[in-house]
Amino acid sequence: MSTEFQFCFGFSLCCGDGCSQIKRIVDPLLLSDADIERLMTTLLREMECGLSGDPQLRKLTSLQMENTYVCSLLDGKGLLMT
Repeated sequence: MSTEFQFCFGFSLCCGDGCSQIKRIVDPLLLSDADIERLMTTLLREMECGLSGDPQLRKLTSLQMENTYVCSLLDGKGLLMT
């Protein structure tokens, strides 16, 4: 018996008898739409806190952010904050 699994981004996996072992390994790695939405919301909130001008707010985030500077560009023009 052959089974096909559909994953995000059009990726599919077709397998024969070893299917149950693959499914057992892969299933815990799959995220629901609600989990993905919660992850995106949390990451955005953490990024905003990390980039905040308020030092107290920056200390509360688990995602430390720093401004970085490029001293010169390939075209030789100016200073760029990334």
